[in-house]
Amino acid sequence: MFRKYTTFLFLFCASTCFAQQIDLNTAIPIDAKIRTGKLPNGLTYYLYKNNLPEKRAELRLVLKAGSLFETDEEQGLAHFTEHLCFNGTKRFPKDSLIKFIESAGMKFGAHLNASTGFEETIYQLSLPTDKPETLEKGLKVLEDWSHQVSFESVEIEKERGVVISEQRDRLGAGERMRKQWFPILYKDSRYVERLPIGQLSVLENFKPETLRQFYQKWYRPNLMAICVVGDIDLDETEQKIKTQFSLLQNPSDAPAYKQYGIPDHNGLRVVLASDEEATQSNISLYYKLPHEPISTGNDYYRQLNQSMFNMMMNSRFGDIILKGNAPFTYASSARSNWENDKDAFVSSVGMKETETLQALNAVLTENQRVRQYGFSKEELQRAKINFLSAVERTYKERDKVYSRGIINQLVHLFTNNSPFPDADFNYQICKKYLAETNLDDINQLAKQWITARGDNATLILMMPKKEGLIPPNEADLRQVFEEVASAKIDPWKEEAVSSFLMEKSPDEGEIRKEKHNKTYDYTEWKLSNGIKVLWKATDFRNDQVLFSAFSEGGYAMYPVSDDDNGAFAATIIGSSGVANFDQLALKRILSGKNFSLSPYISERNEGFRGSFINKDAETFFQMLYLLCTAPRKDESLANTILQQRKISITNRSKSPESNFRDSINTFYFGNNPRRKPTQVADLEKVSLDRMFEIYKDRFANMGDFTFVFVGNIEPNSFRDFVKTYLASLPTIGRKEKESDPDVHENIQPVAKTIYAGKEPRVLVEMRYNTLGKTKKDVPLQLAALNDVIEKRLREVLREEKGATYNVGVSAYTDDFPKGEEKTVLNISFSCAPDKMQEMISATEAELKNIAQNGINSQDLLNVQENYIRSRETSKKENSFWLGALSAVAEDRRSMKRMMSYEARVKKLSPKALQKVLQKLLEKGIKMQFVLMPKSVVP
Repeated sequence: MFRKYTTFLFLFCASTCFAQQIDLNTAIPIDAKIRTGKLPNGLTYYLYKNNLPEKRAELRLVLKAGSLFETDEEQGLAHFTEHLCFNGTKRFPKDSLIKFIESAGMKFGAHLNASTGFEETIYQLSLPTDKPETLEKGLKVLEDWSHQVSFESVEIEKERGVVISEQRDRLGAGERMRKQWFPILYKDSRYVERLPIGQLSVLENFKPETLRQFYQKWYRPNLMAICVVGDIDLDETEQKIKTQFSLLQNPSDAPAYKQYGIPDHNGLRVVLASDEEATQSNISLYYKLPHEPISTGNDYYRQLNQSMFNMMMNSRFGDIILKGNAPFTYASSARSNWENDKDAFVSSVGMKETETLQALNAVLTENQRVRQYGFSKEELQRAKINFLSAVERTYKERDKVYSRGIINQLVHLFTNNSPFPDADFNYQICKKYLAETNLDDINQLAKQWITARGDNATLILMMPKKEGLIPPNEADLRQVFEEVASAKIDPWKEEAVSSFLMEKSPDEGEIRKEKHNKTYDYTEWKLSNGIKVLWKATDFRNDQVLFSAFSEGGYAMYPVSDDDNGAFAATIIGSSGVANFDQLALKRILSGKNFSLSPYISERNEGFRGSFINKDAETFFQMLYLLCTAPRKDESLANTILQQRKISITNRSKSPESNFRDSINTFYFGNNPRRKPTQVADLEKVSLDRMFEIYKDRFANMGDFTFVFVGNIEPNSFRDFVKTYLASLPTIGRKEKESDPDVHENIQPVAKTIYAGKEPRVLVEMRYNTLGKTKKDVPLQLAALNDVIEKRLREVLREEKGATYNVGVSAYTDDFPKGEEKTVLNISFSCAPDKMQEMISATEAELKNIAQNGINSQDLLNVQENYIRSRETSKKENSFWLGALSAVAEDRRSMKRMMSYEARVKKLSPKALQKVLQKLLEKGIKMQFVLMPKSVVP
């Protein structure tokens, strides 16, 4: 709901200096590694040298002006200006900016983008730095954006359609309900009429000169900042900024800069928003509060208390859900930064549409319980443990922070004056004042934030509108609010739990075989129970180990009638606790532990995913052991999870997009029960006992599992944990293969139109299929063809015709089910109904053009450069190696072939890609699906 969050912990910063003791009355110092300055014209710059990833830099142009600064005649032009910055500048006419980015191995969208908000506009550029001229050119892009955008009338007219398409893509139930609640929440403020997307009447009719005038008024150096973070030379970069940006001038007749706010109000405001296509019910309650900036140690201490409050409050809601039979599917209450001059204490709750008042009562009751009694010492102690554990983990990675995280903090430093101390300072002040946090101070916060009469509060109910459903009225909601506000509520109670996860370790097994791959530096172990372990030690992170485990099998091994039992088994049983501990007890025992671990059972295999830090490695292995050997059933929790799922699908058919996807799915798979959308009636048949049986069966034979670990592994302790907790896992000698769910796609020519929805928006999906085996080089060729086609269709459908905001392309091979291998090219876009046939014809014509005339060699070179650049950075990430080793073990792929990726990319040729496309168009089976609004039914 347009909430804006500010992180006060400053945890992204890196540093080499050690923090001094701080007086709470003194200002929080800025990180000494930040080089900052202000030019005579008022432009601010921030520079930060950081080598993760290597040979890369993040650049931002930040403007303290957004949609709030528009006049009535300019509504939407702040956002429109942002778009035009990509359509031609003095140095980069037309589309040459995108060509520059692509030639540097970057992609439009991922590495070249921008965003417009109420109060700021931010331009994003990511570049390689191994060639000095590339960074220099990037700074020229920022300079051009700041004062040399072309605003050619032809480009404005083209982009008019693109921006209108973007607005059209946002239409639907959510937008219609927003129009009902937004004017109440932001009443009497400028925000109500200044949404960044703007007004359609303005977008359709504004004159180009009006757009140019907006740019001249607000794009001025005294409202701007240049941020550069990455593998850069600070002195050279600073000098370039001074040289390039010092000549910018502020207009003499510029309008005064003004910050806009949201006024306070008396009493409770209530708004009910509903729509026939809405699929979910939820309530949000906003208490407007004065914004509290952070500049001194006292501010930090205050925010620390608020953070403890938020953690403890939401922990209680989590406990309620874990106990079962909660009247809501989710609930939260927390204070955060909201808009420019306001913070907000916001309570959010989702519920079954027939239990709206009960859910509202429950979340208000918890707010009032804290208001009346506060939190306990035990709750605060757990919150401190969890908080400090997160801070310590971040501190350990202080020299392994990605440049994108740092530059985001610099942007906040400029736009919100958010402090940016170094990591040592942050760690020391957090440890010191976390220990001194006073429970009485925290327990006063609810009384300050929650007004007894509802002053400054706005209650928003959003829910479906449908026959037979009688929603509560405003009087009903106000009555619940008033009753809870004056009610006497019992104090919070919780039971004490054991502090030990396992009292005794299992008898350890052995590592029977050990083999080290010197070429790729990973080790393979064969354990005494048959388990295979692959592990690779890296220094990409200071304290991170990623993990996966897998085995062939899956729930398709059981009858079709068990599909829902199998699909939910890992989620429900894996969430029910282990041994004698339910999930609530585990939550207490595992306070402060930094690891993640979750089982899964898919249609064709089963396994685990997770991560841990070395301090908590043994706890991780203990949990893994218990999830395999001592799972438990929790009927209450199972009912809660199934109820959440039922609520999420109850109104699925009301969504036009869901109707569209379901119709396509039905065509592909007919009435195959394994591909039919799950209905509420299906979930009524799910059995907890059967889920438990399936879970136990899937993890009864661990001997055919492969475990993969990648990260900063401590070899000696890791070896001990593997022997103790993995080599001791049960095995029954059963060998299984990936199950065959007996699912076959209906691949035949079709042109199908589905009519659903109110809005004047069309969704189109075009698919070409060829059947039969493919050569081993085809997947990479398809990936490159995918990117080439996407670029060309973006140029034709978006840039030339201005008829869509985005084009999606997906080209791939698929060998499921076995014996039915196919090559697929899928293209999707949205547009206005009267543009549909023109867009389909233009897409077909462009595909034919590429197939007949070939791939532009420069387009392919850009794709190759992007792939090689991406692989440069990904090879220095744990996630890449986890995926690579898993592929070697699970899919039996060749590590040598995977590591030859760059060489294979360089061998890609325009002719090979052309042949793949020719085959798809000449021999492929074409399938076309269109979603049209109901209003145009023939």
